[in-house]
Amino acid sequence: MHRKIVGILHLVMGAFTLVPVLGLMLLFGGLGAVIAHATDGHPGATFLGIGLATLLFVLVASAAFSGLLSVVAGAGVLLGRKWGDVVATAISVIYLFYFPFGTALAAYTVYGLWFAEPAPLRAYPEAEAASVR
Repeated sequence: MHRKIVGILHLVMGAFTLVPVLGLMLLFGGLGAVIAHATDGHPGATFLGIGLATLLFVLVASAAFSGLLSVVAGAGVLLGRKWGDVVATAISVIYLFYFPFGTALAAYTVYGLWFAEPAPLRAYPEAEAASVR
C-alpha cells in the first residue's frame, strides 16, 4: 500500500513541477527577445541580457529535469521496479529543499519504500532473472 502511495505522490509532484516550468520557459524565452529589442545593440546591455537569460535557462532546465525524474521514479515504483525505488530515493534528496511538501514527500518515500514494506527479492523481475543464471 505504501509503495503505491509513494509512486502516485512522485507522479503528482513531478507534474506540479513541470507545469510551472513550461510557463517559465515561455516567459524567459520572451524575455530574451524583449532584452534584445530594448538594448538596441548596446554591447554591455546585450551581454548582461544574454547572461541573465542563460542563468534563468539553467535554473528552469534543472527544475524541469527534477520534475521529469520524479515522474520516471513514480512510474518505476508503481511498476514494481528496483530502479524506481532507487531513483525515488535519490530525487527525494533534492525534494528535501522543497519545504514543506517536498520534505514530507522525502520522509515518506524513505519510510514507505525502505522501512514499511521492503519488497522481497523475487518481487523484482530483473533480480529474479539474474538469480536464475
